[in-house]
Amino acid sequence: MPYGYNISDHKFVINEYEAGIIRKIFNDYINNTKIKDIVEELNNMGIKNKCGKPFCSDYISRILQNKRYIGILSKTYETEEKSPKIIDEETFNLANEKLKMNKGKNAKYKADELYYLSGKTICGYCGSPITADSGTNHSGKIYKYYKCSKRKKKNACKKSIIQKDLFESKVIDKTIQDVFSPKIIDEIAENIVINFNKQIKDNPEIISYERQLNDVSKKIQNIMNAIEQGIITVTTKEKLMQYESDKANLEACITKLKTRTIQQLDKSTVKAFLHDFEDRDYTKPENRFRLLEIFINKIYLYDDYAIIIYNDIKNSSSKIDFSNKKTEPEQKFGFGSFGSPGRIRTYDLSVNSRVLHR
Repeated sequence: MPYGYNISDHKFVINEYEAGIIRKIFNDYINNTKIKDIVEELNNMGIKNKCGKPFCSDYISRILQNKRYIGILSKTYETEEKSPKIIDEETFNLANEKLKMNKGKNAKYKADELYYLSGKTICGYCGSPITADSGTNHSGKIYKYYKCSKRKKKNACKKSIIQKDLFESKVIDKTIQDVFSPKIIDEIAENIVINFNKQIKDNPEIISYERQLNDVSKKIQNIMNAIEQGIITVTTKEKLMQYESDKANLEACITKLKTRTIQQLDKSTVKAFLHDFEDRDYTKPENRFRLLEIFINKIYLYDDYAIIIYNDIKNSSSKIDFSNKKTEPEQKFGFGSFGSPGRIRTYDLSVNSRVLHR
């Protein structure tokens, strides 16, 4: 379920609390706040994403590019009734122009396809992130694979590369096999409901405003104590008026937030959302991405096997066997075999992904 919405009577309705966070993200970004700084602020405030997890740069980037927030689900039709607007189109377009500009500055090469597991995979030998990589041989054939970042930068890890398509297909097949059982779907739905409804109860935005209000109240009291002792200047008066104004604004914000009624999630709604993944066509890139994003927390990758850790499942580790995969020379056949290696293109995908550490 997209951040900023709930489901009521089989329709998307705006979650006012989350919609406020969405608007803040857009406004901060178009006003030159870096994505990593937005992530840091949200996490410092204790605000969680829809799955009850901390925010990350990749999550914020996808929010900024999600046309659902301006009522569009595809390039061909608008669905304002099912997906009401949270952001006006001008703000959305400004944010996306800025994204394109920043990507142009930061990327020397553009990946021609998504490496779905970049940012979720960790080297089982050294604990470094497994990142996307590719290379071309003397004949111009492109080889795409995942590689330990420590080996990539310093050649200081023994972890061999693994073919992109092999790795991703194995993980997707195993995830479908493990997750889509009534028992597991029920467990995931229950954990999501618990985390989400707890977040509503312990509203971090209200907590933050109350802390600010407490600080401002102390400052006002300090000035009043100074006035009682005969210490009064033009600056003192100006500060008192400013603090009184800040206090009134904070009290108004707290009152407004407390009067909002945020609909709690129920288990049946979440289960319906999760069951929707069972019937999707996983040859389509967008469905492959969503499956891995929703259900997988991280993967520990070794040469002969991998361990998947799923989201919102107790004792969730699952093993994939790679014992029959090709050797590294076979995977890179022709790459640098005649003379010097062909030009290597290294895609900087891990920078914009959720890089997880042990």
